[in-house]
Amino acid sequence: MGVISVEEVLAKAKEAGASDVHITVGVPPKMRVNGDLITMDYERMLPPDTHRVVEDIMSDFQLQRFEERGEYDMSFSIPNIGRYRVNAYKQRGSVAVALRLVGTEIPAPESLGVPPSVVDRPEAVNPPHWRRSLIRSTIRGMHISSHWKIRSSICIPISFRW
Repeated sequence: MGVISVEEVLAKAKEAGASDVHITVGVPPKMRVNGDLITMDYERMLPPDTHRVVEDIMSDFQLQRFEERGEYDMSFSIPNIGRYRVNAYKQRGSVAVALRLVGTEIPAPESLGVPPSVVDRPEAVNPPHWRRSLIRSTIRGMHISSHWKIRSSICIPISFRW
């Protein structure tokens, strides 16, 4: 990738309307646009290039965890470009990174296909409270996936780690 920064790659991907960017050794960065993987106009990535990407976006602590575990999930943001959910992992002895653009605006229920009968319910507009139902936890309690019920009818999955 030479002197091209991950910020530049992500900015170009955002301009193209990409939802994901995949960075892997041996091929140029790819972006997912409307479900299709499109090769970006860059040179193929070499092992030092992909490793530099994780060094550029991770703190020292995160990089240490990545080296210990061989994978690391995190969030990453670039002002005026966007927020990203990142999965960095080692693949065939090299580093690979998948970055997914996380929206900063809450979409209108109509744009998600929520029927008007759900949106027009009084409790959907002014819910009495938030309800949380725990659906899975590991034995050690290190990872919990939850569903938060919002507007009484729309479930948004949330996953977090302690």
